[in-house]
Amino acid sequence: MKDLQSFHQKHNLTFTLLSDADGKVTEAYGVKMPIVNYAKRWTFIIDPQLIIRYIDTDVDPVLDAKHVADEISKLKAAQ
Repeated sequence: MKDLQSFHQKHNLTFTLLSDADGKVTEAYGVKMPIVNYAKRWTFIIDPQLIIRYIDTDVDPVLDAKHVADEISKLKAAQ
């Protein structure tokens, strides 16, 4: 948890990061890989009302930030 907080502060993030130490969120979102105790790398964009507005199931870590920014822009434009 301390590493997550340090990362958040280092990068001056304006959104909340989730630590899923017990795996409940991984399980609830259906991203837990069978047999191994790891989550698939998926991106979820959730609005302030906690509604999932976008899911990317083919995440490229290098390009993910740009894809997320583009999707948020589209969602804002559609409002």
